[in-house]
Amino acid sequence: MNFSDPSIGELLRKGFEYDFWATMRWYNSVRLMRDQEHASPVIQHILTTQRLWLERCGYPVEGIPRAATRATFEAASEAWLKLISTQPLDKMIAYKDKRGRDQERALGEIALHVINHGTFHRGHLRGLAQCEGFEEFADTDMVIYFDETRKE
Repeated sequence: MNFSDPSIGELLRKGFEYDFWATMRWYNSVRLMRDQEHASPVIQHILTTQRLWLERCGYPVEGIPRAATRATFEAASEAWLKLISTQPLDKMIAYKDKRGRDQERALGEIALHVINHGTFHRGHLRGLAQCEGFEEFADTDMVIYFDETRKE
C-alpha cells in the first residue's frame, strides 16, 4: 500500500472516526449486558491497545487515562487523528512486540491495524451479546455510520 498517497490518509481518518462512533455505541451497550465479567474487559482491551500503539508510535499518552470511559475513548481517537495528520504515514516506526522482538512497520500500517483491531473486538462483543440473548445492542455496520454521518 502506498502510504504517501493522500487518499490513504483520508481513508484512515474516516476509519478512526468510524471506529470511535462504533465503539461508543458498544460502550453504551456493554453497560447493559448481564455478562460484565467478559464484556467489560473487551471494551477495556480496545482502549488499552489504542494507547499501546500510540505509545509505540512516540505519541505522548500521559493525558489519556487508562480507564475505558467515553472521554478516554474520545481522547484516544483525537490522538490518532492528530498523529495520522501530522506524521507521514510511510514513516517507519520501530518498536518491540509483546514477545520483546524488534519490529518495524509504517505508521499507516499500524493505524490500519488499530482500526481493524477495534472492529474485530466489537464483533467479539456482539458474539458475547448473542450468547446471553442480549439484543439491545446498536448495529455498527459501516454503511449505517455512512448513512448517519451523511445526514449531519
